[in-house]
Amino acid sequence: MRFLWLTASFCFAVAAHAQETPDVKSRATEEFDESSIPPLIPTSAFADRFDLGGVELSPDGKRFAYTRVEDGSNFLYVVNADTRQALQKIPMGTETEFNWFRWASNDRILYSLGGVLKQGSREAAFTRLFLYDLIGAEKRYIGFPKQAFVGDDVIYTDPAGEFILLDVSQSIYKWPDVWRFPLDGSGHENAVKLRAGRDPVNNWVADSQGVVRMGYGPLRSGRTFVTYRGGPDKKWKRVALLKRGSDESEKWNVFGIQPGSDLGFSLTKNDGEEEALYEFNYLTGEPTRLIYRQPGYPIDSVGLDKKSRPISVHYTDDASQIHWLDQTMASYQSMLEKALPKGRVRMISRSDGGRRMLVWNGSENDPGALYVFTPGEKKLDLFANYRPSIDFRMLSQPKPFDYVARDGTKIRAYLTLPKNRDPKGLPLIILPHGGPFGVRDMLSYSDRVQFLANRGYAVIQPNFRGSGGYGEAFEKLGEGQIGKAMQDDLDDAMDWAVEKGYVDADRVCVIGGSYGGFAALWAVIRNPERYRCAASWAGVTDWKKQLRYDRNYLGRRLYSDFKDQIEGEDDFDMDSLSPARMVENLSRPVLLAHGKKDKRVPFDQFEFMVERAEKAGKTIATLEVDDGHSFTTKKTEQQWFDALDGFLAKHNPAN
Repeated sequence: MRFLWLTASFCFAVAAHAQETPDVKSRATEEFDESSIPPLIPTSAFADRFDLGGVELSPDGKRFAYTRVEDGSNFLYVVNADTRQALQKIPMGTETEFNWFRWASNDRILYSLGGVLKQGSREAAFTRLFLYDLIGAEKRYIGFPKQAFVGDDVIYTDPAGEFILLDVSQSIYKWPDVWRFPLDGSGHENAVKLRAGRDPVNNWVADSQGVVRMGYGPLRSGRTFVTYRGGPDKKWKRVALLKRGSDESEKWNVFGIQPGSDLGFSLTKNDGEEEALYEFNYLTGEPTRLIYRQPGYPIDSVGLDKKSRPISVHYTDDASQIHWLDQTMASYQSMLEKALPKGRVRMISRSDGGRRMLVWNGSENDPGALYVFTPGEKKLDLFANYRPSIDFRMLSQPKPFDYVARDGTKIRAYLTLPKNRDPKGLPLIILPHGGPFGVRDMLSYSDRVQFLANRGYAVIQPNFRGSGGYGEAFEKLGEGQIGKAMQDDLDDAMDWAVEKGYVDADRVCVIGGSYGGFAALWAVIRNPERYRCAASWAGVTDWKKQLRYDRNYLGRRLYSDFKDQIEGEDDFDMDSLSPARMVENLSRPVLLAHGKKDKRVPFDQFEFMVERAEKAGKTIATLEVDDGHSFTTKKTEQQWFDALDGFLAKHNPAN
């Protein structure tokens, strides 16, 4: 079962839309012959990102905020939406991870920081909630001096920004309560308990008026307990006892309880169809009315207005798509697509009343730009290019294709050929995604793909079995198949490209990050006859050690699900499928790279692989960077691109 409390950037009322196409301040570029082979784009250009993490407008639309990482430190920027000039740069520190931020009012921003607590040999993730007051330029902690691991579960924010409802426990040995915390700086001493914790509820849900209406949590039997009340004066009652993975539990993928009624919304399946948006009755536990279904594709998420009513649905075919339920927003979408005809258009945030919106325009071969849209003035102003040092006209166009794996399973993948080169006998890079379960590649911009294509490589991104977006049955095909059938799918992608004549079978390497890093290492150990080399960023090298770590890092429920997916129903010999344990079979060049601050796949996975390789007399190229699981600085990302550039030039040159 998955409980979702869905929110979106589109949570504001809409003004009447302009009838004319807005003027656009375009991205100026120099003349470029688009029929020629592009010059080599420097690695520094791919690392030169203009990060706009979580960009969001204030309720009145006069300002917007976004996060950036600079030299390993987190910062929150606040920008004047009229002049597009930065007003404040707020340091968030380096010792903790920045999770999210949101506007509590025009002058107050809530934000969450997290990290990992060590207790002896155990580690566990924690979160804490803070507020930044723009008027007083003051940071405040929101919470208790002592509390449990989760401290940022905000279940309601007062529209005036005076208070929030926080689902939090003051001890790891107690169930969480719901507290009303003031945001005026008066502290936890003035917090008011609205709902006492109870066994086994570890999550509470409020409606759009701030009334706590539902709670749920796991029982020792493995079932999920759900309690609900119809309103502030109604009694609490148990409405469901759900078995994990059952058809009934799938219906409780719920959100948006409506004040004054027992109705809300659910993403659920019906009659074997794809996951669709339904109206849902919390008292009966049943969907009552179909609101929207996208034939052939499950709904990924839902955008809500301020009253928690759906106004948009989001799904993925080969690219991320949106369908507007709100006709005014649909009109805006059409207008912006005419103004920005190249690539896709997304309205990623808007203010109350629709006075102003933030708009992204880009594609799989264009990293895109952010615009400030003022409908009343029919004006669309460029704020920033996401890759300011790259001329997007030099980039290659990824294209989707299907191939059939050796057992008859149809696999969707993406092929990127180097621009304006003869598409025959090319060197190939297979680029498996991370995850691996429930994650997928799609037609979206990727620095890695474009970097490799610019160097002259064909690139394939296979959505091997276990990937998300293709239905539950396809995802289940990956269970217990790490290093086995999932790996076969990568090999079969190579065979497809060779058969089509695109690539030279003797010039194929595998590169990946996280799970993809494991798959790259495993490819050259399992099938050295196929692959010339492998490069791994933050890859798993020993499954036993990783699962022991995940027991604490992921928490009991997520760990249990992940472990079941890894092992499947049959015996799973972790040692025989771990690159570090099988490194004596390595006969191909390997580049092993890892961030020393990685909390998802810990750095000792890198160290263990290096240690085992040395004992086996194997030489591998290594790169250690001062970063985490993902790149947070331009410096470390360029180090990876530089190392990869040199490694490929030596072991699988494109020319």
